[in-house]
Amino acid sequence: MLNGASRAFCWRAPMEPAGQTFGILLRRPTLRVVKRVLLGLSLVVAALLVPDCSGRTEGDLGAAPLRGRDMILVVADSFDGSHLGAAGYGRETTPFLDELAASGAFLERAISQTSWTLSSVVSLLTGVEQEAHGVMQIDESLPQSGLSTLGELFQRRGYRTVGLVQNAVIAEGTGLDRGFDRYEAIPFTADGAERLIREVRALTDAAERERPLFLYIHLGPPHMPYQPPEPFRSRFSKGASGSQVEGSIRETTDMMVEELAPSHPDVIRLLELYDGHIAYADSLIRRSVQAFESTGRSDPPVILVTSDHGEAFMQHGAVGHNLFCYEPMIRIPWILSAPGVIEAGRRVPGTGSLLDVAPTLVELFGLPRPGQPMAGASLVPELMGGGPIEDRPLLISSRYPRPGREAQLALVEGPWKFVVRRRGQSAQLFHTAEDPDELVDVLGLHPERGARMEALLEERRAEVRGSGAAARRELPEHVLRELDALGYGGQDGDGGQLGSLKGR
Repeated sequence: MLNGASRAFCWRAPMEPAGQTFGILLRRPTLRVVKRVLLGLSLVVAALLVPDCSGRTEGDLGAAPLRGRDMILVVADSFDGSHLGAAGYGRETTPFLDELAASGAFLERAISQTSWTLSSVVSLLTGVEQEAHGVMQIDESLPQSGLSTLGELFQRRGYRTVGLVQNAVIAEGTGLDRGFDRYEAIPFTADGAERLIREVRALTDAAERERPLFLYIHLGPPHMPYQPPEPFRSRFSKGASGSQVEGSIRETTDMMVEELAPSHPDVIRLLELYDGHIAYADSLIRRSVQAFESTGRSDPPVILVTSDHGEAFMQHGAVGHNLFCYEPMIRIPWILSAPGVIEAGRRVPGTGSLLDVAPTLVELFGLPRPGQPMAGASLVPELMGGGPIEDRPLLISSRYPRPGREAQLALVEGPWKFVVRRRGQSAQLFHTAEDPDELVDVLGLHPERGARMEALLEERRAEVRGSGAAARRELPEHVLRELDALGYGGQDGDGGQLGSLKGR
């Protein structure tokens, strides 16, 4: 399972931070501890073959089977993970990602911890929920201290770190560039996408290959507006609906105002355009990864593909994201390809989280211990063949409409999902394995489970709420224009976050 006998790895059981009472190890110790013991024994055997522990520090976690490999982290914005071919989707939207999933590990269900970009990317790079890091408004930025990002951890391990992002909400002034030798915002256009591919190819030049690379790519597609170039724009258009929808943000707002059903021809056409945008994103990811085929490095790069959140199409009355914690807005892909270490064709049952990315990479790459307790879990035992992901309580929250207004909250525990709705609406309970579209509220049938999950939700929320200390920032006029073009002018019924900023 390990790639090459010439590397030695000194295994330590990953340590849970003191006081982290919400973690899997403390709530369900038996199975996860057994998995780690078995995994640890296999890695210890490998380490004994060539014992060399000289480079490790006390903060390191795990046996680091991927240390020194190039790492490509790809986020395709607003990607509902159920639209993957590997997930059984009916359209051929993702031929390359399906190949990637077949070459490594694919989580059968993965969710984001929020349904909007800025906060979700902060969580991706730090491993904590938005209430813990505190970045809950569009004009807030990552705290200057107290939170380590993946960029910083890879940089401290000697990696060259580069970020190429196509969404203005995570560009300048957000603090997400911490730890990156280079962090560049690229326009969310077809020309911008071609520029991104050129930038990726330039990174593979032999002259700069003396250090391993951590590359974070944040693609704009399939984020709205759903207007991919041809041939992707017409790839899934049947022409039978008679709809004239073009995929614009104005059209998505009109659909919500008119309360169209998911079966309406305009919504169906919008979904066709979205799937074409996914196919376009798939092609961009393929081209980015192929740029690394001629680097001359002995090991291929490690690739993790995911998203910051999902996307809805009039399920529960909304198009897009931001508003809710329902499945379409939080379902994401979670694919990890690491040839020689992760066995090909691994399908991991259970519920994974975007919060699991950081602790998993920390263990796999032997990164320094981060400065904060992470809310996610390292999935190394499951990725290495140790069975399904254990059920655990995961706190989910939508975008906070504006300071002082509440988000929608949810607690996910395996297939069960408890939803606290805004504005005094009654709570809901769903079993997402039996009811993936969340059409049947079963709270009345399972009141005890609902009460227990509500208590867990409030417990976790009390633990993390107010613990973050985000900094306020002024958004430049050009950034405001870019954000308005991406739909941040407001879909939440409260005038949006940009409205209040423009009025300052």
